[in-house]
Amino acid sequence: MALQEIKEISKNDSLELIIADLSSQKEIRLLADKLRKKYPVIHVLINNAGAVNDKWSETVDKIETTFATNHLAYFLLTLLILDNLKSASNARIVNLASEAQRTGKINFDD
Repeated sequence: MALQEIKEISKNDSLELIIADLSSQKEIRLLADKLRKKYPVIHVLINNAGAVNDKWSETVDKIETTFATNHLAYFLLTLLILDNLKSASNARIVNLASEAQRTGKINFDD
């Protein structure tokens, strides 16, 4: 399991895995609630969700899946926990993106 491997490498047993479907705004809100309650001060947020779909698909919220996951999820999660980030004296938000768009081709005709 990845979490156990990271704990062993980092020698930090206090790490926690929280799983959420970042294509779902309901799940993002549930994740934000958990984070706000458990971590009143958040020092670093690394947004690293990503999806590449070769065919059109929509989320449960009726939003195109790649856009919902790669863009809207970051914005909503960050907005929902922003007060916790502001509670840290020197918080950082890091947004990562993929180069996958350079090689992918989306077929919206299917």
